[in-house]
Amino acid sequence: MGESYGTTRVSGLALELQNAQWIYVNGVVLVSPTELGIERNGPAEGALRLPYFAATAWYHKALAPELQQKDLNAMLPEVEEFTIREYLPALALGGNLPDAKRKEIAAKVARYAGLSEKVVLQNNLDISPNFFWKELLRDRGFTVGRLDSRYRGSIKGRRAGC
Repeated sequence: MGESYGTTRVSGLALELQNAQWIYVNGVVLVSPTELGIERNGPAEGALRLPYFAATAWYHKALAPELQQKDLNAMLPEVEEFTIREYLPALALGGNLPDAKRKEIAAKVARYAGLSEKVVLQNNLDISPNFFWKELLRDRGFTVGRLDSRYRGSIKGRRAGC
């Protein structure tokens, strides 16, 4: 368990135990995580969500077969590379991004996030967590858990506005 700045330490400890000692923890508790003074606003905020979205989509088997058949640890470096090299610069360019490049980036974001290209384009390439939680499993009648994206919630029978 880590609180505030301890969240960074406990995360590092869990990774070190896994890599150096072959001790795999079932989970850690992060209480009031701090940003450590690193602001992630603007394009970085949007881009840094994509690997999380990809991992969630992989868990729920919502990716294209060629990505779904990969081990998560083999797929994520590909997503992270795209995020840094292409997605972040595209978000930074905003309206100055040429249409052809916008469509190319949208196709890749859709592929990694398990969403449709149309939906990514409608959101100007920047998918918010609230939208992602609702959209990923919409066709199956589920939402994705907000605190733990492994969980699903039913959207059937919900009242409008709830």
